[in-house]
Amino acid sequence: MDALELAMKIEQDGENFYRGLAEKATNSGFREIFIQLADDEVKHYQSFKSMQQSPESFKTTAILKYAGNIFKQMIARDDLKNLDASQLELYQKAMELERKSQAFYLAHAVGDEDKNQSQLFQKIAAEEEKHYFLLHNIYELVLRPQTWVENGEFVHLEEY
Repeated sequence: MDALELAMKIEQDGENFYRGLAEKATNSGFREIFIQLADDEVKHYQSFKSMQQSPESFKTTAILKYAGNIFKQMIARDDLKNLDASQLELYQKAMELERKSQAFYLAHAVGDEDKNQSQLFQKIAAEEEKHYFLLHNIYELVLRPQTWVENGEFVHLEEY
């Protein structure tokens, strides 16, 4: 299996994982975020699939802005009271998967002689970093909702 095929498998597995998290989510805001993460994984898969035809077609997602709006809505609705801490292990697993995916893409970006493929791996590695950042914020919010809201003042999700 070459790097592109393996990358497509990683993205399919990620999509399935996030759709499963969305089904298990007890919070509607988290459910929306997990569905968006799954949709991002589909976009990454499609980018890898179409890479040879149009390597410049990859577009970054606005997942952090989208999630920031969801978090603001959750806070406005006072929807932070009943966060399900039983899913913390799943969020940790998701963060671990994002880190592994990012490491895989960065390793192939450096070692790939095809410039277009290397650039695509770098771009998707950056997307995986955004996903990790978002998941870490969800984890922190569930772990310590009052601290997250009071100390963060919504700076958690600035674009970087």
